[in-house]
Amino acid sequence: MKTTRPVLIIVAVIVILPFLGRFFWLLQKGKKMEIMIINKTVPRNSHNEVKALNWVLNYNKILKTDNTRYRFEKDYYGYHPDAPAEEWKIRAFRMADLPSLQEKYSAVIFLDNQGVSLTRQAKEIAPKYYGGFNQNDYFLLMNMLNAGKLIVAEYNFFSDPTEALVRYNTEQMLDIHCLGWRGKRFSDLSAAKIRKEINPDWIDHYKEYYGENWDFRGPGLILLNERQNRIIVLPHDEFMDRDYPDVVTDEKYAHTLNVPDKTAFGGWFAIVYHGENEVISTFDLNLNDKGKEIMMKNGLNCNFPAVIKSVNHPFYYVAGDFSKENVHMVWSRVKIINTVLRAVESRMTDKPGLFFQTYYVPFMSAVLEEHYEEMNEAGV
Repeated sequence: MKTTRPVLIIVAVIVILPFLGRFFWLLQKGKKMEIMIINKTVPRNSHNEVKALNWVLNYNKILKTDNTRYRFEKDYYGYHPDAPAEEWKIRAFRMADLPSLQEKYSAVIFLDNQGVSLTRQAKEIAPKYYGGFNQNDYFLLMNMLNAGKLIVAEYNFFSDPTEALVRYNTEQMLDIHCLGWRGKRFSDLSAAKIRKEINPDWIDHYKEYYGENWDFRGPGLILLNERQNRIIVLPHDEFMDRDYPDVVTDEKYAHTLNVPDKTAFGGWFAIVYHGENEVISTFDLNLNDKGKEIMMKNGLNCNFPAVIKSVNHPFYYVAGDFSKENVHMVWSRVKIINTVLRAVESRMTDKPGLFFQTYYVPFMSAVLEEHYEEMNEAGV
């Protein structure tokens, strides 16, 4: 009997907590906000990065003005792989739509501008491609910034295949400058594994650039620069002090955004220069002296902006692929369990698999909450 009672209590808690969490979520007051979401890189709906953002919107009960929830399958501009007809797969906007878009939406979130290949047959001479930050996007951004709307842009916001002139104009407008480098920590640098994650041509580029064969094993960092056709490989055992790069947050922002001072990150990141803007969080690659020396030889620092906040506009740039998370939407509408889990996980900041809950969710929640309060104060 003494053993049975604690087991029954644990089972009761496991059964009751989800229902209780759902009940508290239902009691939570909805917040109406029209958000324009743009994602041009959706190979299939199950890998749609809008899903992670929608998780945050659901969790905070942010609704459209018609009182309905945002749906990751359809409530975004960009590429829709599951559309019933080819002509419906790209949902874009025209220059003539900009005034109505500015009036309708109070925020714009750019998730992924890299794009997708539209080529279906190998015999096609000129492959068709949809993606990049284009001229219409530029004027949308300019109009929304001038109107004081919230803008959040992530990772490859204006990287390739964006045209050089559009990128230059965007960088000048935001005072954020893309250096052309992107990188990621890989669990296995062997050629067989890497070919599945990056273009296999990079292995040949490495041999051409360094005059050596690709003979790597084990974990490490890879940094790529498509514009300059340059690659840097930093095996963990030789060049790194810790297993993963960290996202390090300034003390005042860690408090206001409810994010850890330091947390491991295992996804793709871009190296950018922040100009006169504020840096909320920084990437630390956790390199030893040998690793730092290689970075310096390539004109790069080991610490660079992870999240940037504009000093002139309600604009945030996230230099990492923060929203690439395979989330379970059912838990986005349960309050207590997620709160408890985040309290536990916030102490496990060396686990990159927990980055979504420990950093992305509180960061996006805080940004959207601040915007919602400003809308209320302005009577919007």
